[in-house]
Amino acid sequence: NDGGGTIKNGMAEFVAQEEMDRLTGYWWSPDDSKLAYIRVDESPVEEVTRSEIYADEIKMTKQRYPFAGSPNANVKLAIVDLKTKETKWVDLGESQDFYLPRVDWTKQDDLLTYQWQSRDQKRLELRAVKWPSMEQKTLLTETSKTWLNLHDDLKFLKDKKHFVWASERDGFKHLYLYNLEGKLLRQLTQGEWVVDEVEGVA
Repeated sequence: NDGGGTIKNGMAEFVAQEEMDRLTGYWWSPDDSKLAYIRVDESPVEEVTRSEIYADEIKMTKQRYPFAGSPNANVKLAIVDLKTKETKWVDLGESQDFYLPRVDWTKQDDLLTYQWQSRDQKRLELRAVKWPSMEQKTLLTETSKTWLNLHDDLKFLKDKKHFVWASERDGFKHLYLYNLEGKLLRQLTQGEWVVDEVEGVA
């Protein structure tokens, strides 16, 4: 109920939309009983004036634009139970200087995952949150000396026990099979070539 002004609920912030290809800020659980959503506070972001150029006129408009190295919007992640209206917030850590590029429910109605990425984009953690305890576990961590490419190839299997993950850890983008405890079971693809994308899983 607090949306308005610099506060937005259920909407992707500017960086997520423009740089990370995340165009939404809410996610339904598999059984539609719960909703995960993002709360964005843009107040730390500098307000600038920019030009909108049209065929017959130029309009000046104000926009909060996160320049490189300047403060980003503060992002929080919540889960709300649609029946009880109870909302619980995910513990994302003390620092506000991070990215939240992806959020995905597993095939379990009470298990949400999100990807936490450091501001320098050299560390990415896939974390799982259990409803209603909000207990968390880091399923895997990716690191790089330069930066990590994001992808949309996280796929949860119908058995509700495993998932497929894409990684460039061996120098090429390949697929890996994990269980939901975060244990790597095996590498699914291998070679001096890259997986473009996952079309589907059984």
